[in-house]
Amino acid sequence: DFLNQPWLAYFNLSLQEAQGAGWATVLHPDDAAHHLESWQRAVSTGIPLETEARFRRFDGEYRWFLTRANPLRDKTGRIVKWYGTNIDIENLKRTEARLRQSEEELQRSQHYLAEAQRLSHIGSWAWSPVSNAILYWSEECYRILGYDPAQGLPSFESSFERIHPEDRPALAETIERA
Repeated sequence: DFLNQPWLAYFNLSLQEAQGAGWATVLHPDDAAHHLESWQRAVSTGIPLETEARFRRFDGEYRWFLTRANPLRDKTGRIVKWYGTNIDIENLKRTEARLRQSEEELQRSQHYLAEAQRLSHIGSWAWSPVSNAILYWSEECYRILGYDPAQGLPSFESSFERIHPEDRPALAETIERA
């Protein structure tokens, strides 16, 4: 029975147009059924609503919103009104999409790196000079130095022992310089 003026202006609806189920006219067609079912379930059970859907704003652009609604109950526990908010989460959705894309690209890159290392018989690793601990070993490092990846990361000392004795001084010097 009430929608504030900023809500009405944002969606370009009059109070009369938005009352009842009129507010649902701004829902994205792909989200309308789920959103309306969630709303009906909340109304019938009295359980607060939290759902996401795209709404069409005044300029025709659909944007993602987090919708929350809570019932107001009288002294007997009967629901007398519902209070709700719509929070624009479009930027969050876009950021999440970019993050997913970035993670997928990283996974592809890691796959390509692992394959390149396998084909060229070159491994990669990361080591902490502060803790003198190996932080990361590629699958190819495990294979080259004969460690079982299921056993976890080897110690720096034990991996250094697997380097040819004539190569150890040069490697130790390179590590110290780095």
